Amino acid sequence: MKRLFPFLFLILLVLLFGQLLTTYGVFETDVQVGTETPIAAWQINVNSVQLTDEPQMFEVTDVYWQTSPDVLPGRAAPNLKAYFDIIIDPAGTEVGIEYELNIAFSELVNEQIFVQSVQDADQNDLTEVDFETYVGTLSLEDVLNEEEEVIRVSFIWEHDEENSEIDSSMAEVFETEFSIPVYIRVLQYID
Repeated sequence: MKRLFPFLFLILLVLLFGQLLTTYGVFETDVQVGTETPIAAWQINVNSVQLTDEPQMFEVTDVYWQTSPDVLPGRAAPNLKAYFDIIIDPAGTEVGIEYELNIAFSELVNEQIFVQSVQDADQNDLTEVDFETYVGTLSLEDVLNEEEEVIRVSFIWEHDEENSEIDSSMAEVFETEFSIPVYIRVLQYID
């Protein structure tokens, strides 16, 4: 009887080892399933400049000033309103996008230039999330229809007698070129 126990123990050990090997083999074969999922395309242009993966700065130079009987057409001067457009073109993109714009008027020398509104083409205000920072979205449906997002930024250059020296120096610069730094960050938007 004493010889029977080691023999039975050895048989049980072999069976247990065989069971473990077949179990490992089943899991191993289940792991080797090949999958290929295409990655969605991502190509976004802002004012005809292709964006990279990082937040990007560009300057807006096409500014449209309101007309005034006291100022030559197309000229900038204190107490005038103006606007510029930012065009986000998602052609070639296959995901919805969320964009964050930082319109850096504070980087200009003149502290008397203020944003009045930031709106999309449907005249809906973009959400202001921080000082000079606005967010908006383009749904996947709009992106797939290759609809451009046109954002209109309206601002005013307020007249302040205490600011005349800076106003005069800026008016000279604005006659040749008026550029506003705009920073944009684009993320995938999941509705």
